[in-house]
Amino acid sequence: MREFNSEVFKDSIILAKKIKRLVKNDMDKHDQFTIGQQIIRASISIASNIAEGFGRNSDSQILNFLNIANGSCCEVISQLYIIDDQTNENVALLLKDSFAIKDQLRKLIHHYNDKK
Repeated sequence: MREFNSEVFKDSIILAKKIKRLVKNDMDKHDQFTIGQQIIRASISIASNIAEGFGRNSDSQILNFLNIANGSCCEVISQLYIIDDQTNENVALLLKDSFAIKDQLRKLIHHYNDKK
């Protein structure tokens, strides 16, 4: 499936892996099990919803899952802002990556909205 080779899917996988490292290496044990687990789940949700959407049969179903992925990306961004003062400069880079993914998703969402 060509969508699994798309930049937004690849970038979202990389983001999830980076966030897992951030939680493991830069957060204390309490935060790892509270906001850390939540941000990991949200980052995984981005790639998972992109994949699930493109596994569906219609543009409207693809669009639905892209919107869910976009919501998860917004969740990641908000959580990165929350932990920003608790970690190191990696958060700024993850925010930049997250906003780039959000922009890619926005373009895909517009593409599938225009096809309606």
